[in-house]
Amino acid sequence: VHSAEATDQPSDSNSAASVGLNAYGQLGLGTTISAQTPTVINGLSDVVSFDGAVAHSLAVRSDGTVWGWGYAAFLGIGPVPGLQKSPVQVMGLTNIVAVAVGQGHSLALHADGAVFTWGFIIGGTNTPVQEPALANIVAIAAGLKHSLALRSDGAVFSWGLNEHGQLGDGRTNTQT
Repeated sequence: VHSAEATDQPSDSNSAASVGLNAYGQLGLGTTISAQTPTVINGLSDVVSFDGAVAHSLAVRSDGTVWGWGYAAFLGIGPVPGLQKSPVQVMGLTNIVAVAVGQGHSLALHADGAVFTWGFIIGGTNTPVQEPALANIVAIAAGLKHSLALRSDGAVFSWGLNEHGQLGDGRTNTQT
């Protein structure tokens, strides 16, 4: 369990700080040592949005780029083994306005309403891929092996594992 927060310190414009367990480097502090108090993530400034899960975290900077740290296979940086203990840019993503991090997968919302996904659970890819069935999306969320997207007209889309009915479709079948 870990969390991140935006800070507004004069020396680090819109920097991010993290606190909690850090077995996968998911705090972005350059180590796997847990932090008991919020600690500024070095090299990450102008943060406008972020999210984290058990093994990895993502942040969106004001320039629309996405940065990640933690278990490397979940970060969208290709087939990189091991841990990424400090922030690294997720290549191929620009004009991103929000990210959502689930267990083993991630989503990014583009300014034009497109959604990109990657990770072990969704799509099975280590690099971001645009989901062609989703357009005009205004919000995204990721949970335990499932994802959600809200379209501008109020329609909600859900996909992923559904063993506990978390997709809200009245069934327990996995939906890809």
